[in-house]
Amino acid sequence: MWFFELVTQMQIDKKRELDHPIHYPNAWTVFACVDPGHEAEQAMEWWTWRKVAQVFGAAIGVSFRCSSRETGQWSDEGAAIDAGERFLKEVVPYRPWLVLIDDEKSMGAKAVWDHIASSLVGRSPVGLGRTIAASEISQRPDGYLEVGDCSRARWAEPRTEACLWRIRHEELQGRQEILLRDEIKALLPSDQDGIRDAPTPPWSVFVFSLVLHFDVSSDREGSARKATRLLTTQILEAVEAKARQRSVAEVVQISNIRSSLDLYGLVDASTTYEEFMTLRQRLDAVDLRNFEDKIRLRRNLLQPLGVLHTPTFYMSNEDPNILEHIVALESYVVKPTHMTESEHVAVVHRGHHIFDVQLNGEVVRQAGELADPNLLQKRVLDAWNRTAYEWECKAVVSATPGVIVESLVLAKLDPGWPEKERVEEVRCHVIWGEALAVEWSVGRKGSSVFVTDIDDKGRKSFSTVSHWISQMEDLSILDPDGWVETVMMKCIPMAQLQAQRVASAVGADHLRVDFLVEGNCDQIYVSEVELFPAVPFHAKVMEVIEKRWRYGYGYDSGAGF
Repeated sequence: MWFFELVTQMQIDKKRELDHPIHYPNAWTVFACVDPGHEAEQAMEWWTWRKVAQVFGAAIGVSFRCSSRETGQWSDEGAAIDAGERFLKEVVPYRPWLVLIDDEKSMGAKAVWDHIASSLVGRSPVGLGRTIAASEISQRPDGYLEVGDCSRARWAEPRTEACLWRIRHEELQGRQEILLRDEIKALLPSDQDGIRDAPTPPWSVFVFSLVLHFDVSSDREGSARKATRLLTTQILEAVEAKARQRSVAEVVQISNIRSSLDLYGLVDASTTYEEFMTLRQRLDAVDLRNFEDKIRLRRNLLQPLGVLHTPTFYMSNEDPNILEHIVALESYVVKPTHMTESEHVAVVHRGHHIFDVQLNGEVVRQAGELADPNLLQKRVLDAWNRTAYEWECKAVVSATPGVIVESLVLAKLDPGWPEKERVEEVRCHVIWGEALAVEWSVGRKGSSVFVTDIDDKGRKSFSTVSHWISQMEDLSILDPDGWVETVMMKCIPMAQLQAQRVASAVGADHLRVDFLVEGNCDQIYVSEVELFPAVPFHAKVMEVIEKRWRYGYGYDSGAGF
């Protein structure tokens, strides 16, 4: 972590002198060597890698270039695969799984490592595993070097040849200064090539490697200092190339975006949050109904992923008759799956409505009133012949009618009133695989919004930007400190991780994933996802979201974006 801070500070100092662009740690990719059978000793190291990913957003992968089957470091192929899987699950469970292989070994060993790597990336729980090998580098007639195509499209393949320049150990002997040659820098597009002004900027993925083998037994301090100097020199020379640099994980994300959501070519360096939403409203792919139809969401997206959704008593796109499924229940939720704005939704606890029931924007049943199953059935039949409002997106308006009867999920998060049950919901905005904004709501009486801050060193932190509250009455929290600790330290991290899992697996550039909290955060359930969130946000939150959104499409907007 100190190394990322050092390199960033060196770039900041250079920028003061030369107006030099800064490449923040989230644009870097680091590959770690994993030693099977020694996971216990590596636990602290793995914790550090996890913090690097969390604090700086850097891409973390596994390297098999520093392992040799011939030396017996691995007892068998299964041990290599299992060790790599344990590391990636611990450090970057739902981000792209990156595996760097050594293609300089003998043909027999190379085939073994190819098999190990392909098996490992195939275990990615979100389908974003990538095996990365060195690209062949050849010299063109004009004297410049040529590498394999690093376009966005190729990174959608399970095995990708990276633009990887191999620096051998013998080439480092006696070298204290420049490590990257001018012809290597020529591989990277520059501002003079019009890259930054292009309407759809091309990608310039360039992975360069430097493996240092120093004998530190005799001069540990001197060797460490020399290694640091060599590595920082190489990094600083690379960033001077003025390329639009991205980590391997970031390019894997854009290359695997769902085609029905892809806005590439429609976005520019100034696209705002509102403009992103307008572009989304125009999308008309049948595939998007998997998000807007809550039944399809459960069957086609969440269940195949193994992600828990709210427990269900009944759901159907064919039969709207729910009476027999609710008449004997005391607590339940009835919701049409094709409607929005909480229209026709009834939340019943012990026979009474918890919240007002709305129809056409009007309250037709107030919170606290006795629930009438026959009346609920009538309203479901009425909703069956309706659509969402005309101003909604096409995917919502054209959604197939449906209804869900599901369990009422209640939280018990107040240590000062442990038996008190409330509806508590957490909504996570995931942009390019990162949950950057979170809204926590208590009933419909109040909410807090949190957002990721990034400082000038590229370090991330989580802060509160807004609160909204009405009269809490019976929802008052008696131990606010205890409640906050549970929400911030336990519930939100759980929700962020699962939200990132869903958004990455479905190939969304931006997705809001909503969860209901059960008990003392003993379990969280996806209640719905939103492609078109209508909840108004604090200006700072929209700024963070739009910057990250643009960044994923190739436009830099500052620290960490």
